Amino acid sequence: MRWLVSFVFLVGICNVFAETVNEKLDRLENELLDIKLGRADSTSLKVSGDFRTVFFAKDFENVDGRDSNKNETVSEFRLNLDSDGHERVKFYSTLAATYFWNNNFQSPSVKVLDNTQKVQGMDMRVQKAYIDYFLNDKKLSISLGRLPTQYGPPTHFSANTGRQGTYPLLLYSVPLDGIALTANLGKFMGAENRYIFRLIFSPLNNTSSVSSIETVGNEAPFNTIESEGGSVFMANLETSGDLSSGGNYAFILQGYSARFGRSKGLSGVRGALQSSMPAGSIDRNVYEIASDDENIATINALIGYFELTNFGATKFDLYGSYKQTEFKSEGNFTAVIVEDNNGAALGGVGSEIDIGGFLYDQDESGESINLGLRYKFNPKFNLGLEYLRQTKGDAPFGINTFNFSDLPINLGVGYRFYSNYKIEHNLNFGVGLEVAETEYSFNGQKYTDVDSRTETIFTSLRYSF
Repeated sequence: MRWLVSFVFLVGICNVFAETVNEKLDRLENELLDIKLGRADSTSLKVSGDFRTVFFAKDFENVDGRDSNKNETVSEFRLNLDSDGHERVKFYSTLAATYFWNNNFQSPSVKVLDNTQKVQGMDMRVQKAYIDYFLNDKKLSISLGRLPTQYGPPTHFSANTGRQGTYPLLLYSVPLDGIALTANLGKFMGAENRYIFRLIFSPLNNTSSVSSIETVGNEAPFNTIESEGGSVFMANLETSGDLSSGGNYAFILQGYSARFGRSKGLSGVRGALQSSMPAGSIDRNVYEIASDDENIATINALIGYFELTNFGATKFDLYGSYKQTEFKSEGNFTAVIVEDNNGAALGGVGSEIDIGGFLYDQDESGESINLGLRYKFNPKFNLGLEYLRQTKGDAPFGINTFNFSDLPINLGVGYRFYSNYKIEHNLNFGVGLEVAETEYSFNGQKYTDVDSRTETIFTSLRYSF
């Protein structure tokens, strides 16, 4: 009997403990589930990206007074990290590394500036990273951070991708940090088509850190003058929707006003005053070039962009841009000789030489026009043609493009023939030809008259995920 009572007692104790353990396991499981659901609601992370490799075969005619050719291979890896799990807060980012194949073996110290060149090197850089905060039932939103100011339309046509950037390519394609206010006018009006209005502000800062004071240059008199930065104000109106005749349309009207203050000078510039040398002589001096004027220049630009896809219920896509630019030079630059290799022909070390304004010595205006036509034979294969004309007074913003092409910054006439074939749904092969007839070139401060031609054959392979 004692054994029976003891057994029943032990069974009861075990049941109590078993129930207690099960309850704890249930509670912990429910808490873990709540945590997971909470994270899914607020911080859902989407990962995507692409890897692109482009091979160029370039033929130069009368570039720098000579004919030549060269082959290059460039790769770019882009990683997109986006979070849109919260109804009112979205986050978008792209990290990118772009590099010439094995370039580091021969040029280990080369540094390429991400705001002025197409490529930066093998280190990952922040191509975009910004937050969208939605208000008033998503009729209004505020964006803050590095905005989607690169790879804008019509880049997606020749690259055979979806639209990547918000703002037209010919206006600018550089990384810009700032704040944007967006109004969804279509929701306010109850319209079926999309109507978006944006106001964007981007400060142009020159300080390398909050605690330090950046000076204009390293040499006197610039080493005691503080940098002033600048600013860019922009307005953007975009509409898109269905065409009554079939297909889709998109139209963008955007303008900006940019002010450039005095900034870090150009150090280690060689041969900048060749035009001042006697006939038959070569300027071998090394200079620092900077300005002590508060403002260097202002640029005002206005662009209209359109695209018609599958218009008239056909397989044709038509797109184009027209931009008008006004440039005003407001400051003079001085070249300080830091290394005299001309026998004091232009003065000794420390001599100051006035070389005029930035880009232009007076007010200048220019325009650019871009037209493109693409035909889609089927969902896998398409052919396209682009025409580009840009005049001397066009704004000199650096351009980042999917094809790593110099064509969008060519001052003159250019053509692009391209084709794309989807080997798989996420693997695209492209081939094309670019012809650039250049009328002006930019040497870091000034534009000079040239008459050259560059032909580029390129192939590309892009994997997206």
